[in-house]
Amino acid sequence: MKPGPFSERAAVFAPTGRDASIAVDLLREAGLASEIVADLNSVEHALYSGAGLAVIAEEGLLGADLTAIASWIVNQPSWSDFPFIVLTRRGGSDRNPAALRLSELLGNVSFLERPFHPTSFVSTVRTAVRARRRQYEARARLEELNDRQERLRFAQEAGGIGTFELFADTRMLSISEQFCRIWGLGDRSSVSLAELMQLVDAQDHDKIMTSAPELTTSALQYTEYRIHRPDTQEVRWLARRGEALPDGITGNNRFFGIVYDITERKNAELALRERDAFTRLLINSTTEAFYAVDTEGTTTLCNASFLRLLGFSDESEVLGRKLHTVIHHSHPDGSHYPVSECPIYCAASNGKPAIVDDEYFFRKDGSRIPVEYRTAPIVVNGVLQGAICTFVDITQRKRAADELKQLNATLEQRVEERTRERDRMWRLSGDLMGVRDISGRLLAVNQAWTTMLGWTEAELLHEDFSSLVHPDDRENSRNTLNELASNLPAFRFENRCRHKDGSYRLISWTTAFEDGQLYAIGRDITRERETEDALRQSQKMEAVGQLTGGIAHDFNNLLQSITAALEMLRLRDAKNTTHDVERLISVAMTSANKAASLVHHLLAFSRRQPLSPTPVDGNVLVASMRDLLTRTLGHAIQLEFVLADDLWLTLCDPNQLESAVLNLTINARDAMPGGGKLIVETSNVQQSDEPIGEASELNTGEYVCFSITDTGTGMSPETLAKAFEPFFTTKALGEGTGLGLSMVYGFASQSEGHAKIRSEIGRGTTISLYLPRYHGVVKTEITEFEKSPELRARLNECVLLVEDEPGIREVVAEVLKDLGLEVCVAEDGLAGLAVLESGRALNLLITDIGLPGMNGRTLADRARALYPDLPILLMTGYAENAALANGFLGAGMSMITKPFPLSVLTEKVQTILRPE
Repeated sequence: MKPGPFSERAAVFAPTGRDASIAVDLLREAGLASEIVADLNSVEHALYSGAGLAVIAEEGLLGADLTAIASWIVNQPSWSDFPFIVLTRRGGSDRNPAALRLSELLGNVSFLERPFHPTSFVSTVRTAVRARRRQYEARARLEELNDRQERLRFAQEAGGIGTFELFADTRMLSISEQFCRIWGLGDRSSVSLAELMQLVDAQDHDKIMTSAPELTTSALQYTEYRIHRPDTQEVRWLARRGEALPDGITGNNRFFGIVYDITERKNAELALRERDAFTRLLINSTTEAFYAVDTEGTTTLCNASFLRLLGFSDESEVLGRKLHTVIHHSHPDGSHYPVSECPIYCAASNGKPAIVDDEYFFRKDGSRIPVEYRTAPIVVNGVLQGAICTFVDITQRKRAADELKQLNATLEQRVEERTRERDRMWRLSGDLMGVRDISGRLLAVNQAWTTMLGWTEAELLHEDFSSLVHPDDRENSRNTLNELASNLPAFRFENRCRHKDGSYRLISWTTAFEDGQLYAIGRDITRERETEDALRQSQKMEAVGQLTGGIAHDFNNLLQSITAALEMLRLRDAKNTTHDVERLISVAMTSANKAASLVHHLLAFSRRQPLSPTPVDGNVLVASMRDLLTRTLGHAIQLEFVLADDLWLTLCDPNQLESAVLNLTINARDAMPGGGKLIVETSNVQQSDEPIGEASELNTGEYVCFSITDTGTGMSPETLAKAFEPFFTTKALGEGTGLGLSMVYGFASQSEGHAKIRSEIGRGTTISLYLPRYHGVVKTEITEFEKSPELRARLNECVLLVEDEPGIREVVAEVLKDLGLEVCVAEDGLAGLAVLESGRALNLLITDIGLPGMNGRTLADRARALYPDLPILLMTGYAENAALANGFLGAGMSMITKPFPLSVLTEKVQTILRPE
């Protein structure tokens, strides 16, 4: 800042006499600026206005309040030492003590006794003016220094550069604000080297030479290292450089340096290396040799097949060289091949593609090989960049052609063999190779497109690739390629591509995106996938065969025991003896019940089992199975129950739930051959509209969860993915059919719930059943009662029985008659409908569901239309619509599952017809 217009003006204050005017006149004659001020307030104003000095008569200070002037003096800038000249009376014994205090406070006061000589007065003022000028010069230097420091600070912040000075004796650093921002240290001016070393990655400590016991002049040479920022915990890459400068005073070195963040550069270098590595893998994955040149003919790219076929050891012998005089210098007849005639370099210089069937390339050792090559220009954004040449060794083809000539075969044979050999060589390439731009247009394709998909190169070039993709795969393919275009690393995906004949091939693509173009290699996996599906189907059929064989074996055994028992009963009857009759009947009934259980499991597996859903208290049901589960698990496995308080009710078939829990317990036991712990747990689950966690496949609603957790071997991800599939088993042949978990899943699905598995190898498995919550109360069980004569009298009603199986019809009718009921029988649905339409009074309809013609469920609907309050009992051994929780049974309908004990049938009928 330059001095202002009043920077050397003297403010003169003399309240009495002519001292003020005399002083101003003397200063004017001496060429010095001055002005008279009226009072001390005016003096203060002159100070704030930038006056150069003040001349004050001491009588102006007597008894005056100097607080304001003293405050200004104390708060003046560091560069300022404002000069005062006090005019005193002769002797000075009566000086104002305030003036003396001013001298003590400031130290820049000159006293001049009156009367004074004009020369002395002017000299004193000039001395004060010169002192003030030096102060202004000091101010200017300070402002210039501050300006330079501010510009340096701005440049450091703009460039992201932090500065520091390292003090060798204390190992402390004086640091800039930008240094603190880069290291994440907060606002501070110094930091210890030890504190910074704690933030440096341990693997980079050896790069920090400043941590050595003695600091050398090379301690701050350029290095790169990682730090862990204390504020964000992120890892950042930093670069540091500096130098040691000798101190002109002490002779010791002073260590100055800068540091800046290079994380983005490091990440970019890593991405580039990965992309280059993949590109190299991509171009080396084909058996065809190729290389590329720029417009000057300098080699810019080659693959491993190129090096192998032409005998080069590595890329360093090729890249950056003009190879025409090395590998393509002569025509097949041995004459010189000018570079100006070479199709490869013509394509690079003028963009003209070429296909050459038969020429020679020369190997590094001078030997030559016959090749067939194609060359095409490389055009990026409309600008010719060079050319690419792909070639194959046709030695075998030429040898075959020579042999054909030697055999003097017919022209047709030669053409056929040549064509066959040509096709065979192209098929060796096998995989589809193509380049497309960002809009989807194909820019280059290889011969495999014709072989694999039937399209010629001319038909494909500049066509939209998506037109070849199956409509169902287009959106996924487009999204995948868009993600790839967003600088994602290369990856694989699959889609179906249309053959020229209209069929589709399943192609597995390996893709990479660079410079606005997509590079892709595709392999036809259609047959591979069909083979996998066929193998999977074969495995399922093998399991079906295993299942049916086991079922046939079990049923034959059960039928044998039933028929043998019945045969023995017939012999006993012929001999008119009752010996062992009860035991034989028991044998037959036990075998029949086992057969019924086997059928029941088969229906559960097929998810067509007839269910009888009732409200169930899960805690009560699970607790009642404690003894059974304890016996099932044995002594080596610890059983623990974790039952939820206030567990909701669920609506399901309690028998099926017990069977599911037992089945899962057995599976868990088999997974812990060396013993372990099994936990049976119940809980309430609220599934929201946005599913999370393990219940994510549940519909929105409330569920009761039953979980079985073991500490066994666990499942691999591959096994876990197939665990619920029918026929899938990890057990040895003959030890399991793979139906257990499938039946559990079927029961959960029929009950409008879900089943879920969580497992980890070596840590165990948890299988959870989710069954829907029931809003209601558990019905009190009906107490069994004896069939007394009074009951028989009350049950003297008419029952319509419809059953197409004569044996069942006859036995059931006998049971009903034994209850004292009048029974009207019909052998099919139409016959039963005729009885209903006859107007006969009926108290109960009992019908089989699987009737020929009109089925039992339809007959029930027709009966309900004629008799709205008629109770209906449905019998079934197989129900197509067995998801009863979805409303299969109407109001007033019940169901009984075949085969059933006659006592169960009796109880059902008694319950239906029993008066309130």
